[in-house]
Amino acid sequence: LEANTAAAVLSCAGKLRTLAAERIFAEWSKLLCGKGAEAVLCAFPQVFEVFLEELRPLLENLTAWRQAAACACRAPQEKCLRIALLFRAMPGLGAAEQAALAKSALRRLRAENKMIFQVCALIGTELPYPVALPEVRRLLGRNGEELFSAQLALLRAEGREDITAAEQMKQEILVRGDCISLSQLALKGSDLPGAGKKTGMLLNIALDAVMDDCVPNRRADLLRYLKQRQTDQTEQ
Repeated sequence: LEANTAAAVLSCAGKLRTLAAERIFAEWSKLLCGKGAEAVLCAFPQVFEVFLEELRPLLENLTAWRQAAACACRAPQEKCLRIALLFRAMPGLGAAEQAALAKSALRRLRAENKMIFQVCALIGTELPYPVALPEVRRLLGRNGEELFSAQLALLRAEGREDITAAEQMKQEILVRGDCISLSQLALKGSDLPGAGKKTGMLLNIALDAVMDDCVPNRRADLLRYLKQRQTDQTEQ
């Protein structure tokens, strides 16, 4: 911004408190996904403090804030991703605490519930290092392709080095049609008569074994695996 305009922005920042939360959020979202986002985020932390009090410890540390802004702006121009990266940069907090702060801020700014859920899910992103096929299957099955792809984009923005390998694994899993959910498992509850309340647990054990490549996804093999597992536990 031109120098006088920039000075006016800073002097008038407090007036943001008189604006509707929805309007602030709409404009902030546009800014986050704009071409000059990083420069604006770095230049006006005092403005963002007005409506992002949850990020104040980060905003007050200019070096940390600039690093967070650079990281967020390395991600695709998608507001959920960039917001999640800013909150993941909050120092001294675990993912659950960072997600709680994000939820508080986004609720106050009247963001949609779906978006709040997505941001919090992204903040909680974890991928064991080095990346392994079974864990990619689990995360893909648990989160779905869209969210998992966003999680990989987030980790790439943070500088994670093995994301290309994870993306390749994801594509191979989808092309092969690997079993990554109970709906794809060749075993159903009706195949376990007498299991009662243990039915769900047994199906999940079978699914884990398939995702770990311990047993083929075939009904007879899965029944044999569960029977052998029960025998081994009894002998122990």
